Amino acid sequence: MDAMRPGQANSGYFGRVYDFMTSPQVGASQPGADNRDLRPFKETNRNLVRTIKWCGRLAISAYGIHVHIVDLPPTFTPSGERFSRQTFAYLSRLNADDVLHADIQTLDADADYSPTFYIVRDYVRKVVCVAVRGTQSFSDIIVDLELQTEEIELPQVQPTPGEEFRCHAGIWRAAKALVSPQSKLFATLRQALAENEGFGIVFCGHSLGGAIASAAALLLAEYFIPDGAEPDAGTWVTNMSSGLPARRPIRAVSFASPVIMTADLASRAALGSVPLVTTVVLGSDVIPRVGHGQVRELRRVLGALSRVRRRHAMASTEGSDDARVHILRSYWDWRSICRAEDADDVMLHRKERIEAQLWSLRREVESDLYAAIKARLDAESTASTASTASTRIPPSPWVGPQQRDQAPLHALSARRQELDTATLRSEAAQGGPLVPPGRCIWIHNKRIYHVESALAFFSLPELRSDMFAAHFPAAYEEAILELRT
Repeated sequence: MDAMRPGQANSGYFGRVYDFMTSPQVGASQPGADNRDLRPFKETNRNLVRTIKWCGRLAISAYGIHVHIVDLPPTFTPSGERFSRQTFAYLSRLNADDVLHADIQTLDADADYSPTFYIVRDYVRKVVCVAVRGTQSFSDIIVDLELQTEEIELPQVQPTPGEEFRCHAGIWRAAKALVSPQSKLFATLRQALAENEGFGIVFCGHSLGGAIASAAALLLAEYFIPDGAEPDAGTWVTNMSSGLPARRPIRAVSFASPVIMTADLASRAALGSVPLVTTVVLGSDVIPRVGHGQVRELRRVLGALSRVRRRHAMASTEGSDDARVHILRSYWDWRSICRAEDADDVMLHRKERIEAQLWSLRREVESDLYAAIKARLDAESTASTASTASTRIPPSPWVGPQQRDQAPLHALSARRQELDTATLRSEAAQGGPLVPPGRCIWIHNKRIYHVESALAFFSLPELRSDMFAAHFPAAYEEAILELRT
């Protein structure tokens, strides 16, 4: 990952129109618009931070007063009912007239699932923004817990052999219903775009809302590469078949999105000088790191750890205090020494010893998981050259296609090899493990980083005491406010 430093650019919190929306030629609303007028979007690091701040405020405000401690203006009727539009406008610092629609989720058990969303018009940024609320009802939880994936068909912008697009079935179904021509969102969005020539579309949301927003953007967008431009310098615009005004800029900014799509699909959404989907992840947030693939990988790592600990436990002398066996005790001992203000030389030596032992343990676990067994596999491959069947263990699913030729393979016992082979083949049959959508941005210690390999970065949950608290909307709100522009 490379640290991203704010660049030199526009002044003011809102600034001028964001670079990814400034191309006046990308405002054609007619299908027959001249494609030569389209230019690739540009976005500086400073504008990226401002976009994150703006979209984050809208995404978190979609939850309403449940995640804010604020003094609200008079937004209640005499009967006690809340004016949702005014409440959202107040929390997001908008004029209530610019909140074009507030659709509150129905509690009818027989009705089709539809998330709560708000549609906002912004004259400064020249966009119409759709903020989708995250998990806040039992219906939302049901969508979250649907673990099936669905193969989806999208045009390939860079055809790759074997490329397969799969998405979380519940998320994809909710997004299709949200942007269908019969939906309330679609009618309001089409009218707003028709009335505001040159305006683009921004989807945003937190958690489930971010996942649905990302999938909705995929459904409405197409990737356009201007003549003479590099393939990765294209721009995302509304497609002609969507029913919306064509060739309008479109993007999604997701916060704390769960894993919802395969790596191939996530890479597709990350194309362009400004990606279709930008996903923001805070610290050790567990939700972007939990899926069926991550659970299986955690099982494999814990299995390797157990084997290493057993080997050292049998080799240790009675009464020895081996940090490689007593992991938690060693960690808490190390943490207490780090926090001590008057640590002496003995304590510091103990700290260094723990660090060396735990680092050695990590190396041994990784060696057990990914040791080279090329000689044995070469022998098997030579013996079965006449057969189409292969007994080779697939590479780790967390290694991208470009590194798979050099990827280390699992070196386990014969029984574990069989189980691991079945697991990896099952992952491959489902298109591989799921990852957060689009280009991922990681916030850590008030700085932002670009995640170069989502497969590797989100392969396992980061086991920290704040991994659940880091997912809350309030945690994201605080972290985003602390970012410097």
